[in-house]
Amino acid sequence: MKIRNRSFLKASLPLKNQISVFTKTIILAFFLNVFAVFAIYAQQSPIKIIIVAGQSNALNWHADANSLETNSTDSLIKYFYHTGLPPTRSGTPINSTSNNAWTTISYQTQDPYILHKKDFFGPEITLARALYTEFENMAVIKTAYAGTSLAADWKKGRNSGNQLYKLMMSQIDTATSLLTKAGITYEFEGFFWMQGESDAANANYANNYHSNLEDFIMDIRTDLNTPDLKFVLGRIGDASSYPHKEQVRDTQVDVAGSDSLVDWVDTDDLPLDTDNVHLIAEGVKLLGSRMASAWINLPSIVVSNEEIDIENKVSLSQNFPNPFNPVTTISFELPYTSIVQLIVYNQLGQEVATLINTKMIAGEHHVSFDASLLSSGVYIYRLFTEKYHFSRKMVLIK
Repeated sequence: MKIRNRSFLKASLPLKNQISVFTKTIILAFFLNVFAVFAIYAQQSPIKIIIVAGQSNALNWHADANSLETNSTDSLIKYFYHTGLPPTRSGTPINSTSNNAWTTISYQTQDPYILHKKDFFGPEITLARALYTEFENMAVIKTAYAGTSLAADWKKGRNSGNQLYKLMMSQIDTATSLLTKAGITYEFEGFFWMQGESDAANANYANNYHSNLEDFIMDIRTDLNTPDLKFVLGRIGDASSYPHKEQVRDTQVDVAGSDSLVDWVDTDDLPLDTDNVHLIAEGVKLLGSRMASAWINLPSIVVSNEEIDIENKVSLSQNFPNPFNPVTTISFELPYTSIVQLIVYNQLGQEVATLINTKMIAGEHHVSFDASLLSSGVYIYRLFTEKYHFSRKMVLIK
């Protein structure tokens, strides 16, 4: 006998079985609804994007991927990259890309030709791993090209050179368009810049590095519509023979000191290849970790989903006098009560004095710094509060 009506079957079941079927249906509907809510939330939660850019030490062909430890979070981090020699070089300049598609973060492979290490990686690996704990839903876009200058190659709107700014923006546009087509929203969270050696080889480039770097940061923030985008600069090393390296190095520190959302990290103690310019694998890993720490310590303009009035932010003034010998005064202003640290560092990033480490009330504060025991040179003083982090440079001349 065939039963054609399912309701007849249900009606003919014992009462307790009918109740059991009804209960299971309710439970199933509940869990389906929960899963639907989580699915909607996941779609609406924006992915956090960081951008890694620069020249050869951002690539880095000298970092052997065989020394890179595996990490389970790598498969959870999206990765889009376009790297190599700049397009105007002879042959096939772009030698490692994700082919206009998103993948998961990993080392890169050079193809069709090989310079130094075939399988290599830049600071983005350890950088992303460290920041994954902050975001848990993140992506990395890498655009890095060897032997390129900010003055001629990366400067926006320049009619000559390699037009890398335009190329970088086109890659970012391609990457984000793919996310949009997939129904994924995104937010830019940080820009990590490891570059400057090529500008240190040219007197004119080095002289203009300060204005070019400030313009570059402003252009990125404007074109990405992220006025509060955090920047971390990798300061070029001091071991190279570039004739104008100190000017570029000082500029990188100075630009970071004048913008509360920019910081720099030191590379002088990181292991180098025999050319005394390019970081090897261990150095690249440390660079990425330092960049992540610097990003985490930078202030955020948005706190508890409410935008802070920029006029009410903490301010850190230039020390006076500057240059000084041996005593100077550092002044700052707090719009609110906060735990405060005021620390002085040398150019190697080593702490030489802690001037404040306590809770302070709102208002203007002035601190005297006696450098009698220090040698002449450039020093960095950094102010840390619960929400912000500022840096400035001062010069001791004895």
